[in-house]
Order: sequence, then C-alpha cells, then structure tokens
Amino acid sequence: MQTHRRKIVRDILSRKARTALVSISIFIGVLGVVTLFSMGNILVNRMEETVQEDKLAMTRSYVTLTGSQAPDTEADLAALGQLPHVTQVQGMALYPFYWKMDGATEFEEGRIFSYSQPFDQLAIEPTSLVDGRYPITGQHEIAVERRFAEEHGVGVGDTIILRILTESANQTTEEAWTIVGTIYQAYQYPVALGAPAVVRGETMIFADHADAQYIGGFQGFNILMGRYTNFKAAEAGKGEWDVTLANKTAYRATSTVAEDPAKNSFIEQTRSFTSVLGLLAIVALLVSGFLVFNVINSIVLEQRRQIGVMKSLGATGGDSFGIYAGMAFVYGVMGVIPGVLLGIPLGYSAAVGIGKQYNIFLDKFTVSPSAIVVGVVLGLLVPVLASTIPVLLGIRITILQAMTDLGIQGKYGRGPIAKFMDNFPLPLGMRQSTRNVIQKKGRLALTIVTLAVAAGAFMGIYAMLTSLNKTVDEIYDTFGNEITLLPTSTQDPQAIRDIIMNNVEGVKAVEPATQVSIEIDGFSPTPVGNAPPVLYAIGTEATNRDLLNFQLRDGQDWDANPNLDGIVVTAGIADALDKQAGDTVTVHIGSATAELQIIGITTYPFDTVWAKWQTLAELGGLKNANGALQPNGFSIMLNNPDPTTQEVADIISNINDVLLARGINASYINWTENAEETGKFIATFAVIMNTAAALIAAVGAIGLLSTLAMSVFERQKEIGVMRSIGATSVAVALQFLIEGLIVGVVAWVIGVPIGYMLNQSLAESLNFGDAFAPDYPVLVTIIGLTGTLMVATIASLWPSAGAARKTVSDILRYQ
Repeated sequence: MQTHRRKIVRDILSRKARTALVSISIFIGVLGVVTLFSMGNILVNRMEETVQEDKLAMTRSYVTLTGSQAPDTEADLAALGQLPHVTQVQGMALYPFYWKMDGATEFEEGRIFSYSQPFDQLAIEPTSLVDGRYPITGQHEIAVERRFAEEHGVGVGDTIILRILTESANQTTEEAWTIVGTIYQAYQYPVALGAPAVVRGETMIFADHADAQYIGGFQGFNILMGRYTNFKAAEAGKGEWDVTLANKTAYRATSTVAEDPAKNSFIEQTRSFTSVLGLLAIVALLVSGFLVFNVINSIVLEQRRQIGVMKSLGATGGDSFGIYAGMAFVYGVMGVIPGVLLGIPLGYSAAVGIGKQYNIFLDKFTVSPSAIVVGVVLGLLVPVLASTIPVLLGIRITILQAMTDLGIQGKYGRGPIAKFMDNFPLPLGMRQSTRNVIQKKGRLALTIVTLAVAAGAFMGIYAMLTSLNKTVDEIYDTFGNEITLLPTSTQDPQAIRDIIMNNVEGVKAVEPATQVSIEIDGFSPTPVGNAPPVLYAIGTEATNRDLLNFQLRDGQDWDANPNLDGIVVTAGIADALDKQAGDTVTVHIGSATAELQIIGITTYPFDTVWAKWQTLAELGGLKNANGALQPNGFSIMLNNPDPTTQEVADIISNINDVLLARGINASYINWTENAEETGKFIATFAVIMNTAAALIAAVGAIGLLSTLAMSVFERQKEIGVMRSIGATSVAVALQFLIEGLIVGVVAWVIGVPIGYMLNQSLAESLNFGDAFAPDYPVLVTIIGLTGTLMVATIASLWPSAGAARKTVSDILRYQ
C-alpha cells in the first residue's frame, strides 16, 4: 500500500496544473450541491417546523363587510361552525395601521392582526409567544412580531405612537400604546383575490380584536377560516360554506380557497423552486465527472508502458485499478473539502435572503446535514465512478502491448469522417485542427457533452425568462389603472370619487370596481403555481374605455358599446367550454346564479372573467343598508401615463391622508411597484438559474482547457515538425484555438435541442398551465452560439499560448 500511495501522490504532484483543474471542477460541483441543497433544506425544514399542518385552515374566505351595522361575530361564526364536518371556525382581521416612534414626525405603515378568539386559545394558525405576554383589551396594550422588534429596536415595556382610525371620528388622533409581548407569526396566505399581499414580519403588530378595530377603524373580520374533519370534506363542503356565508352572515366573499394542509402552497412552492436548483447543481457535479474521465483516460494512455512494467514486476489488475482509481478519489477529496466548507455558510446566507420572500424567519445559523452528506458522497463517488471505465480498459493491456506501443494507429485518417472532411476546401491549419478533433473524438465527446449541457441550459433558461417577461408585460398592459383602492368596508362610489378628485392632484379618474371569485358550470380553473385553483371575476366601469386594453380573439368588449351586458372571458376558458362569442354560461357567486352571455374572448394568459362592476356586485350581494349597489374596490388612473413607482406611492399617500381624515381606512395596490417587484423577482430567478448554468459552463470550460492542454503535451513532436518547417507561433496557437472553437460549435449544435427541452420542462415546473406558453425564438440560439464560442475561446487561450511558446529545442530536450 505504501507503494500505491507514493505512486498516487507523485503522479498528482507531477501535474499540478492538471490536478488543479480537475479539483476545481469537482469543487464547483460540490459547492453548488451543498449550497443549493442547504438552502432548500433549511427553508423547507423551517417552514415545516413552524407551519403546523394540523393547525392550518382548510377553507379560507377573504370577505368584505356589507351594510353599516356591526356584525354579530358569535352568530356569524356559529352559522359556519354548524355546517357538516366543520370542526373549527375562526375570524381574523388583518388591516393597515400607522405608527411612529415617540418624537418622530412621519408615520410608517404596518399591518395589525387580531382574531375572534383570545391569542392563547387560537385553534387555527396560532401565533407563538416569544417574550412577555399577550395584550389585554382596553389597556392600550399591543404585541409586536419579533422581526418588528429587531428591525425597530423595541421590546417589552416600550411604547409607540399609533394613529387611531375609528370610523366615527371626524379626524384621526394619536395615542401611545405599550408593547407587552413579542410574537412569532409563521403563516402566510395563498395567492387569491382579496388576500393580503405577503406581509413582512417587520411590519406586524397584534392587538385584542376590540382594540384592533378601534386602532384600524374597521369592523369585523376580513378573513374567515375553517377546519373540517378531513380535506376531502372541506372540498365537498366549499359550496355550502359559500352559500351559508352569503345567506347567514353579514359578510360577502371576495374569494374562497380550499387548500390541503398536507400540500401547503408556500411549502410546496419553496420545495419546487429549490429542487430545480438542486437538480442543476447535481448536473454540474456530474459533468465534472466527464473531466475526471478524460484526465484518468489520458493518464492511463500516457502510462501504458508503466503499467506494463508494473505487471512485469508482479502487479495485479487490482493494484493498477487501486492506483488510478485512487487518483480520482484524491481529486474528489481535494474538491470536496473546500466545496463543503464554503457551501455551508453560502447555503445559510442564500436561505436567509430567499426566506425573506416567503416570510421565513431564521434566527440562528443552521446547517443541513443531509446537504453535506449528499455533497460529500457525490463529490467522492462521481470521480471514482467516472474513472472506472478508462481504468478498466487501460489495465487490460498486456506486457507485450505496453512495451511495443507506437502511439497513433496506422489507419488514422482513413475513416469515413476523415475522408468526408477531406472533400471540403479548408485551409491547411483548419484542416489539421479538424483532423485532430476527429482523431480525439472519444476524449472530446465528454467535453462536448458538458459544453452542450451548459449551452442548452443557458438557452433554455434565457428563452423561458424571455417568455415569462413577455407574459408579465401582457398582464400589466391589459389594465389602465395605476392604483387599486380596497376599503376596509364597502363605500359609496360617488362619495369616494368626489373626495379624491376634489382633494388629490394628479388623479385622472376614480372608477368603482368589483373583485370576486366565481364558478362556471363545466369549467375547472387551472391552478397558478402551487396556489389552489380559483376563478376570478373583475368588475369594471364600462363607460371608461381606458381602464382595459384587451387583445380580443373573438367578439367585442365595452369600447364600442358600453351598454353591452355580458362577460369577457379568456381564451383558455372559452376553449375548455367550447364556447364562442354570443354563447352563454352559467355563473355562480356564493348562493347566486345567473346566465351570462360571452360578448368577447381575450388572449389574456390567466383564467379570468370581466364584467360590469354592477353585475358582479348584484350577484355578490354587495349592497348598503338601503339596498344600493356598492363596489368592494376602486380603480384609480393618474394624469401621468407613465409614472414612476415613487410618484404613484406619493399619490397613494395623499389619497390615504384624505380618506383617513374622513375615517375611511383602506389598503392600496401600487401596480407600478407591483410590476417593478415582479421584474426584480424574475431578475433574481434569472441570476440564480444562470448561476447554476454558469457552474456547468465552468466545468465544461475547464474540461476543454485540460483536454487541449493534454493534447499540447501529447503532440509535441507535431509542434516540433511544424516549427522546423517554418510555422510561426501564431500559426501554432491558431491551430489549437480552432480546435477549441470546433468543439464549441459542435456543442452548440447539440445544445440547441437540449435548450428547447429544458425550456419546456422549466415552463411545466412553474405550473402556470395554459397561461404561460414558452417560446424558443431564433435570437436565443444566436445568443447561445455567441456565448458558447466565447467560453470555448477563453478555455482555449492558455493551451494555445502554451503550444505557441514551444520551441524546437524544448521539444528535442523533451524527446
């Protein structure tokens, strides 16, 4: 064994550059695997630890309070609790509030939580007390989320100033409230109409429900949640839940979502996202095995005579296998150690950064043992397995074959590929480069495959992101309003219009809008991402032709005739129902049913229905105490057709001040900011995905570099002959550079279909259904070719320069 170890160490040290390249490629793969698997495991484990499956709501309704009278909480919850198989019902209020530190001049916006039960008796999605105690009603007490406390430097015993928004007030007041506890809130909500946007922990406070209503100026709840004996019963009972909600409570549902607690959308979305990244990291590590294959194969070929000598001295096949497989194992160890050590902190850092997007709080440094095990096992196993075939083939050589090995076989250049290439009128240097690539096609095949995978990954990701951006642009271009206003309770549309138009500059129009979830007989909506399947209807003011910009496939909208009665549906709905413009469909909103005519079919990507706001308000029961229709939202258009995010935010602030002064509390959607944030999310996704592709490209580039470097070493006689007949350094370097570019072109050709298939797979993994049709434009392949040639050129420069520096005297001394 001592002889084996000396042989392994000396061979590794004798080729330091080659050893470094192989180890770096393994290091890159292990780093990617440990980092991305750690990130995914940390996030998913933390979510599963804090989001208790047996406490998650199975049915969740986002509701609006109608009428002017205060709701009867006990009666409303009892009506839902008496439904078959319902085991628990709970109300939750989540509304905007405004606060500041004592002495500060500007208020900050946050979100206040309150519940129908005391905090320590919550049966559905309970909070966790971290420090202090829960607030008591009537004592001017609140609790804050632990991230709020850390972000703003407050704790138990401190006071903050709250802006009181009671509905009966003619003007708002300021009051000091004491923090008596810190709370951890781990739960978030499926993407749905009426659902709150992802609420950051840094903005959350908690109060008893009576106090929260006093602070926020609202009545009742905006979320009603229920649990059933099992999820199958929740799915079956969703219709009866909606009917009871509409007929026996003071609330009207904007949307109702049934979600299986065992398949929580946020956990599943996180798991899917990290799984894709982890798969790409494994691919990067696997392709590093191609380089190990080439290097070990080259070593075995170089040392054929040494193998013969060892056999003549009594070495067995097992001895030879142990030596050369041992080299691969050492390469793996050299790549695994730094890859694991660096991947552990990088994985945690990535989890912290991504966790903020999912409201996941990581309060201490966390290590994923399973990610480390996967990285170590793959990092050691892949090189050894990759070396198996070349080692087994190499050690089969007999002593006679080893001692009489003359290098290239005499039939070289007589094969069909070589003869085919001879028919092309290529310059001498390019012809020789092509011949050399063909001669070493077995060795280069794995390098080509690696670069092809990298090129395909880049093109597939680029094409997918291009299509995704196009889809997002189509979504936002459909709507003409920059702001959506959602009051905490229904408001008179003319009153809201007058208040804003008369008191806020920069506003072009304020139009009533209605947003509800609906059902259409015979149609099952396609889930978006991991969210539960829900079909949404948007009610618009038909007389304002600038609110909507449909791309119609059939029929018409309200541009030509605002008096038209009916609905506009997306092409996905029309095709699924086999309907055309002029046909009718049966629509259900809660307990109400109506036959509505399809007046137009639009190419909008997500399953959606549009109607006049009055139509949806009537069906949804959105009326005041006098029976007059009232919207549950407002679409606000600005004079500036292309405002910045900050300009929109400033106008929202002005609108909010005007409404708060009149006791009207509301939440707002800044669509310009929304579009900007969506773009940032896509950009972040692009960076992560392209980083994974870059890992594969780096491994491929290192493989090409090492292969060409070995080729320079093996072909010193050829270089000497070229030098002796007058070849310049440029001519020698150009020959090896052309070989690298030929490899790049072949890899690109193979990578194009790989990219197409990856593009389709990524689109399916996003689970957007028919809403997202991936495209693969020609421009993507051109960009892919450019990138592949750049990588091939960079990887070929060092070997080419090394070949150019060879002199005849150097080669003679070597020989």
